Amino acid sequence: GRAGTGPLLQVLDRGRAAGGHGTSVNRLVWPSDRRELVSASDDRTVAVWALARRDA
Repeated sequence: GRAGTGPLLQVLDRGRAAGGHGTSVNRLVWPSDRRELVSASDDRTVAVWALARRDA
C-alpha cells in the first residue's frame, strides 16, 4: 500500500511498558553491539528493546 502524507513510522518511547506492538511484528534487527533489539510492526511502529545481560 501507499504511505500517504502522514508519518511512515511511529517510534515508541523506550520507557513504554512491556506491551509490545499492536499488530504482528514483521521485522527484527539485532545490531552488532547486541545491546538492543529493534522490531517493526504492521501497526507502523518501531520499538527498541534493551536486552538484559546475563553473566555466566
